[in-house]
Amino acid sequence: MEEPASDAENYDDVEREIISVIEREFDRSKEKYNDEMRGYSDRLSSIDLEEPVSSIKIISRDALSKIQANLSGGADKLFNSRYSLIGIRRELENFRSNNGLENRNAHYPESRILHYGVLLLFLCIEAIMNGFFLGETHTFGLLGGFSEAVIIAIVNVSIGFIVGLFFLRQLFHRNIFRKLIGGLFCIAYFSGILLFNLAVAHYRDVLAGGNWEVAHLEVIPRLLSDPLAVSDIKSWLLFGVGVLFSIFALVDGLTVDDLYPNYGPLWREHKREGEDYAEVKDECMGDLEEVQVDAIERLEETREQWKQDRGEYERIINFQNRLHQSYIEHISALQRVGNELLGVYRKTNQKYRSTPSPTHFQDAWTLQAEIPANPPGVNQQKLEDASKQLNAVLEEELDKIHQKYDEGVAVYKKIEELTEEELRSGSAQDIIEKT
Repeated sequence: MEEPASDAENYDDVEREIISVIEREFDRSKEKYNDEMRGYSDRLSSIDLEEPVSSIKIISRDALSKIQANLSGGADKLFNSRYSLIGIRRELENFRSNNGLENRNAHYPESRILHYGVLLLFLCIEAIMNGFFLGETHTFGLLGGFSEAVIIAIVNVSIGFIVGLFFLRQLFHRNIFRKLIGGLFCIAYFSGILLFNLAVAHYRDVLAGGNWEVAHLEVIPRLLSDPLAVSDIKSWLLFGVGVLFSIFALVDGLTVDDLYPNYGPLWREHKREGEDYAEVKDECMGDLEEVQVDAIERLEETREQWKQDRGEYERIINFQNRLHQSYIEHISALQRVGNELLGVYRKTNQKYRSTPSPTHFQDAWTLQAEIPANPPGVNQQKLEDASKQLNAVLEEELDKIHQKYDEGVAVYKKIEELTEEELRSGSAQDIIEKT
């Protein structure tokens, strides 16, 4: 019996198997197509090309608020620092004018470490030398000599340094009374240091005579009866070393600062105030600039991110369209392959049968596939409009930030130009309100 029968209206088993294979492939392709289209749709939904406009405005408001806050605090600090600088500058100018110092700056070492180091060196050298001189005659030998030598050296060096630092420089003051006071102290110093070191020399002489138990009691009577009656040459060397190093300390104390009394400290205070003012100004300007630069960078990052999102948006749309086109072509291919396979089977069937083939052998098979609608293409006009809007908002907000920054700079410049009278009668907030 020939299959299918000539009067058969339905597909036979072979035809149904061919159609089933094609339809299973179609179902698999359809599922894959839908999965990929959903993935593209999810990626598109995560891209908001209008959101960056809101982000730009938020960034701008935040930057303007920070600039205003920095300006309020910075103006107060700069105003107060300027007021202090002007005050000490006036004080310095008056001091120079009153003391005839208009034509010279203060001269002093940038660091006193060297002077203090030299002072300590004087003390050590004198202590060592005195220790050897006293140790030769001291009952307790070098140990006893050095212990007393340290005390003698401290007296010589410290008194010399103090007199040089505070009293000798009074001789350079233009005030006669202060010159007189300085001169009297210097006379007292030289007299006292000579007498003290003569007493030390007499003390060594007494020790050399073996009367160490009453040596300290015999010094004053010997000094009063015959001050120059020092018999041992080493005692005279002890006297000379003490006087010499005390004078060295005197000079060190004098040169540790400007020769004119109080000129050096006042000059340094003015210098410190100037440095503090410059530091405050740089800090205030830096704070404004930091906010401005940070805001500009964030705005530019937002614009670049929008460009990347736009590119990603266009790519996804193009992927969707290519996928859709490939899917349509695949459906057509499946139908074509199905008809070709059916045609091969039907021709073979007709070749070996003696009865007429069923009439449906002459009909083409149609794949029952619902063709999805075309996905939307890239709306270039919409993207261009969004790009123009974004750039317009960005430029507008950048202008606001630059303008606010320039206002801050103008406030600081006005504060820098204020006179002492304006500083005394005004405030930083007045400057901000007028700018």
